[in-house]
Amino acid sequence: VIWTRGTGWGVLRGLLGAAGLRGVPALAADFAIIMGGDFVLLTARGVAPAPWRWTREDLAVEALHKGVLATATHLAYQQLDR
Repeated sequence: VIWTRGTGWGVLRGLLGAAGLRGVPALAADFAIIMGGDFVLLTARGVAPAPWRWTREDLAVEALHKGVLATATHLAYQQLDR
């Protein structure tokens, strides 16, 4: 599952690049899609309550984790895009 999700994030980042997004706007879009996608997935599977019911601490931790993932994907894409 981890490999599939990671590959999906890479494909997503590639599509953003193909659409012409670069730099911070691409990173922000990637983060928003990853974060939103996880909210939908976790809520739909019943793993977590809807995001508006999360504590601030839970939201902060989730945002930090997704921020690290989006940043790592973004940096890898930049290196591969050279």
